[in-house]
Amino acid sequence: MSNNQIKPLSYEYSKEVLNLANNELAKNETNDCVVKAIATATETSYNDAHDFAKNYLMRKDRDGTHLDTFAPNICKEEMT
Repeated sequence: MSNNQIKPLSYEYSKEVLNLANNELAKNETNDCVVKAIATATETSYNDAHDFAKNYLMRKDRDGTHLDTFAPNICKEEMT
């Protein structure tokens, strides 16, 4: 794989594209992989993705997003 090829699922790609080193919210967060994934997948800002996860996925600051909390609402069936 060449260096010119985009690797949107890599940590380095998301860190660079989302400009995490200069984002005050991101600097103070932990367990934010879902936030980063949403931001990268939707090509939106880290802050917008953070707001989405907080408002719609019941994410608590520095505590992460828990699949068991929101997945049943999306899947309409119990996850096993």
